[in-house]
Amino acid sequence: MNLLSGVLRWLLRFLQRLNLSKGKEASFQFEVERKYRLSEKEMSNLPGVLTESGFDRVPEVEITDTFIPAEVESDMIRIRDIVGRDGKSTVLTMKTWVEVEGGREREERESDPFDELTRGCFLSLGSRLAGGDLLSFTKKRTEYRKRRYRGELSVTVALDRVTGLGSYSGPYLEVEVIARRQEDVAGARSLVEDVTAELLGDANREVAPSYMEMLRLSRKE
Repeated sequence: MNLLSGVLRWLLRFLQRLNLSKGKEASFQFEVERKYRLSEKEMSNLPGVLTESGFDRVPEVEITDTFIPAEVESDMIRIRDIVGRDGKSTVLTMKTWVEVEGGREREERESDPFDELTRGCFLSLGSRLAGGDLLSFTKKRTEYRKRRYRGELSVTVALDRVTGLGSYSGPYLEVEVIARRQEDVAGARSLVEDVTAELLGDANREVAPSYMEMLRLSRKE
């Protein structure tokens, strides 16, 4: 497993070096994100609330996430297929929990979109790591974005309609702020809390587990 996992990491580094050769910076950031399960009424009302609050709506996409086993169980290696009005794209994301600014957040690295051959290589290696079929689920997502919400930080709100999670399927809200630097994490957390309070009326609402955790739990039902 260590060898195959090492190959996956090498492939990601290769993709990042390829991006740099094209004049792009490799994507490295802290993902400050909180997820909340919604009632159907909340799901229906939030698009209007977001629009009135100055968020810009992004056209709906269908996302299928497939998870590849990682050496550390809490880490995440994900193949994401995105289908929208502009066609289909696939990216690979690796997330690791880190201690930062007095709390735990995800450190995230993500590739640029890649072709079907690369996708097939990742999934084939992942299946060998898992010893069988990989865990996967699908969601329909509509994003709402507000740039420079507070200084240099921008916020993305996603409304998800999730299937494939058993009893965990249904509507969800995600509030996400990307911090490019460690010193921005505290401000990102505060912004997520403020946006949550604005949208749901309660910044202390119970946070849902990650989709990967819910997917694992659903397989035990």
